[in-house]
Amino acid sequence: MHHSELLQHLVELEKQLHKIEVRRDPQCLGELLHADFEEIGRSGRRYSRDDVLAEFRNSASFPRIHAENFSLAVPFDGIALLTYRTAHVDETGGLHRWTLRTSTWIRTGDKWQMRFHQGTPVEEARTSSADGTSASGASWSRDGYEVTCDPSRQDRALIARVLAETYWAAGIPPEIVEKSLSHSLGFSLLHGDRQIGFARVISDRATIAYLGDVFVLPEYRGRGLGKWLVECVMSHPELQGMRRWLLATRDAHGLYQQYGFTALKKPDVFMERHDPDVYRRR
Repeated sequence: MHHSELLQHLVELEKQLHKIEVRRDPQCLGELLHADFEEIGRSGRRYSRDDVLAEFRNSASFPRIHAENFSLAVPFDGIALLTYRTAHVDETGGLHRWTLRTSTWIRTGDKWQMRFHQGTPVEEARTSSADGTSASGASWSRDGYEVTCDPSRQDRALIARVLAETYWAAGIPPEIVEKSLSHSLGFSLLHGDRQIGFARVISDRATIAYLGDVFVLPEYRGRGLGKWLVECVMSHPELQGMRRWLLATRDAHGLYQQYGFTALKKPDVFMERHDPDVYRRR
């Protein structure tokens, strides 16, 4: 299983444990939690598997949980370390009680089970809501580079200039780029404060997503940054469990095939309304 596929799979399993119906179902919990499962809660208390099952069984209610910024490390074959952060969602949609979380998943036979979990409380230092918007947005860091979904860090002039020179958006006016950025989820690839790449997703964040406008500046190509950028897109917590992802590419099929994209299996059922000269008429 590819790294991004494993990340998506484990995120889905982790989120299963956040659901009320799963927490109330001993059989489901038994499938997800390893027989030797242990947890250190955000209070510092240690829990056994039996402790967790009993607490869930006896709890009158459970908080709604928001989870974001998932990251995966695989130190050994069959062992995966998943880190992320959560918050409780109040009745107004506000987020509070932020916690950094680490889960160790191990492969047992043909399935993955959680062997260890730890929660660490963190300061509630940002204004957020459960609709996916926040002051900082999701972000990933690697070797001095960063991918962020924070719209305030987009170099929109650069994005407009680069897109206007691409084969897929040649001549696109800056005001159209501005409008498109305001109505989609953008991923800015940064080196320090300089924007060096970009991707954006158009999605209902529930069933379907379209990936487009992916680029890395020429002087930064050949460093694996485009691949990493796509990995970040595919791991975004609000884009998990989609029934269908779509994209269009002329020459990057090999890149996207690594993340499960294929040619249309049933091209006869898809239709489009295409106006390639729309920007020239403006």
